[in-house]
Order: sequence, then C-alpha cells, then structure tokens
Amino acid sequence: NDGNTIVLSADANCLADVALIATADDHCYDEIDVSWEFMYLGGALLDAGTGLDASQTNLSPGTYGVNFVAYDRCGNMTSCMTTIIIEDTTPPVLDCTGLVDVTAYADAQCLASVDIPYPTFSDNCGNAYVQCEIVGVDGLVLDVANCPSGGITQGALFTKGVYSVNFYLFDQNGTIIDQCSYTITVLDNINPTIGDAMFPCLSNISLLTSSNQIGDCVAEYNWKHPAVADNCEVVLYECTMTLPDGTVITSEAFSGGSASYAFPTGVTSISYTVTDCADLTASCGWTVTVEDDEAPVCDYCPMDDTPEDWPADTNIEYPTDAFVCTATDIPGIAVQYHDNCAASATYTLSGATTAGPTVGDNAGVETFNKGVTHVQYDIVDDAGNHTYCDFDVEVYDDEDPQLMCPADIVIDTDGPVDPALVGVCSATDIANANLSLGTINALTAGEYADNCGVVLIEYT
Repeated sequence: NDGNTIVLSADANCLADVALIATADDHCYDEIDVSWEFMYLGGALLDAGTGLDASQTNLSPGTYGVNFVAYDRCGNMTSCMTTIIIEDTTPPVLDCTGLVDVTAYADAQCLASVDIPYPTFSDNCGNAYVQCEIVGVDGLVLDVANCPSGGITQGALFTKGVYSVNFYLFDQNGTIIDQCSYTITVLDNINPTIGDAMFPCLSNISLLTSSNQIGDCVAEYNWKHPAVADNCEVVLYECTMTLPDGTVITSEAFSGGSASYAFPTGVTSISYTVTDCADLTASCGWTVTVEDDEAPVCDYCPMDDTPEDWPADTNIEYPTDAFVCTATDIPGIAVQYHDNCAASATYTLSGATTAGPTVGDNAGVETFNKGVTHVQYDIVDDAGNHTYCDFDVEVYDDEDPQLMCPADIVIDTDGPVDPALVGVCSATDIANANLSLGTINALTAGEYADNCGVVLIEYT
C-alpha cells in the first residue's frame, strides 16, 4: 500500500535487515512487470531492481524510501511508496570502573601533578560521546572537553583544593544517558617558614633604662618582623608580647615590617606565629629583658639646704623641747627624692639616738636625745639601686635650771644678851641655824629642777 511506514531497530552492530516483498495483480493479465528503487530519504539511490522482492540487509539507522512501479501488457502503470525507518534504540554504556578519588600533595610552588583517567564507554552505532568537566573549589567550571574512551591526561597541574571531575555520556541526540565522577584533592603538607638571613628571628635581648634617655622606666627598642614564606599562602601572621605584669598584646605582623615598643622593666616574651591556608604553622620568639640601671635622685638632703635659723656649722642643731631633754618633730630633715621607676626610703639613726632602719622619708618624727645623732637615708629602687643622704643632728639644751631659794634666815650673834657686853658681833651656832651644807644638798625637787638634770649646785 502506498504510504506504508516500517520502523525497525538496529542490532548490536548498528545494522538492520529489511524484508520487503510487494504483491501485484491485474484483472486482465497475469503478467505484470514490477521494478523498484531503494533510496535514502532525500533522493540518493541506494539500490534498484525488478520483481516484487526489494529486501535489503545491513542497513544503517536512517530513513529510507522504496518506490515500486508496476506495468501491465496494456501499458497501464501504478506505483506505491514505502518508508522504512531504522532507529538506534540501544543506549550507550558508560563504564567508570577503576575511577577512584585522588589525593595529591602540593609541591614548593603549591602545585600537584595529577593524572586524569577517563571512563570507557560503548555504543552500537558509535554516535555517543563523553564530555569531561572539571569543577574547581569555588564551583567554577575550569575545563570542558570531549574525552576519549579509556584515555588519560597525564601530569595535569592543580593548585591546593578539592576538584570534581565529572563525566557525562551523551547519545546521538545529545541527551545525557549516564554520568559518573571522582574528586581530586590537593593538600598542602609543607609548613610555612619564618625568619631568613635578611629578616631573622632574633636572639634574646638585654636593655638598660638608660639606653635611650634618662628618667623613664622603659627602654625603647626597634626591630624588624621576621620574614615569612609559604609554598601556597600565608593567611595569618601575628606577634604576641607577654609583658612582665602578665599583660598580653597581640598584633598583626608583616614580613620584614618595622616594629617598635617601649619595654618596661622585667622580662617581656615576644612570640611570632605564621599560619598558612592548610592551618600549618611555624613560630619563633625571644625575650627582651630591661634592667633599671638608674639610681634614685635625691632632690633634697637636709645638709644641702640648712635652714637659716640653724647655726652654720657641720651639724643641724635643734634645741630640746620644753621641760624635756629630747627633741621631737624636728622640721626640715625630711628627704625628698624621685626615681625613674619606683623607689622607697628608709632611715637609720645612730649616736645619741638609735633607731631603724625605719621605712619613711621623715626622720624628724623620731624623738632625738640630747647630743649628736647621725641620720642616714637609704633611698633604694626596685632594681636595688641605692642613693644615700647623710647628716648629723645635734640636740642641745638651751633651758636654764629652775631653783627655788629658801626664805631669808636671821641668826643671833653669840654671847649673853647684855647691853653692857660689847665687841662681839658674830654667830657661831650655825648648826642650830639649820644652814649646813647638808641642808642645802637636801633641798627637794620642788625647790630646784632642770630638763636635762642638775649637774652642780654651788652656793656662797
């Protein structure tokens, strides 16, 4: 019949056999001449013949047309066309056996050489193809290409990261039939480095407070951050200082950059740590020891500025307090001082008065005995540096003794009381008059006194 369509599937070899036999009859004549043409759709002739059998073998997938033409004895003609469609209905096959995840390690340039094997695939008609896609760490497609079956790309270079290698099997119509994938992981196992010949890690450093300028309790020091390097990437570089009081200061460091700090007295620890993108680290450190080599400064030592109302001699002189043989709260003998760091004073008294060592800067609060007392101030800072201030204080007695004289004494002359007797004008009975030396020495304390004690009583 005209317009018939026959659909066949290609076999495993991508071929198909077509059995095509026409029938013909005529109501007048038994003899009919039949011819045929087997052609590709579009007109190209593939085969031609006579008779009713136009069968063909080993036809490839495609669309064909067979045109039969029949003539009878009278020259009457008829024809019919049959369409034959041979389809490839066998899907291609993707074989990813043996494809496994790959782990490689970056070299000094942060690159790893990796071989990329491809899967095998098969197709009965050979129209399928495999497309290879490499996806980077950030999801960016790095490469897309058609891959040969079972092939391999050797020595492909990858930087540190995880990559997905995807394979897609397409049929002849461009439809994805199958897919598989594996990962390539490039790791960094090389630690970063810290310090080089130009910008090294330093050795322990010792400084004095007088190194830069006098009068402060620090030593300023300038240095360069150690150089750092990594085969891939440095993500963190820090400097940590631990001060003598335990304070921790962390700051960002820069390879070969300048650094400066005024270090306090004591030991400061400096530590540098560099971390790369694989969390691998390297570190180095040293200590900075600052010593206070500056002695305290005595701003005022009493012998430097003796009050004008004191006697101008080598001693500081001060009178006893009223009614006692000592002096307390002596003014003007406190010491004044300062230190670049911190200092304290003690004083020691020796001689007429002994005391101390006593913490303090004013020995005048002590009770000084009459006589010469040596005063020494010892001003010492936390580093053990000493400054001394020495002078003498002489306490003198400027109070007169107190004496209460007895009442006047009347003594009669010797001899009888007779106006006729003349020429005797003396008294010899002194003992009866209670005017002996013993009586004088026996005067009570209420009759004489002195703040420092009576040394001698004389009478005439």
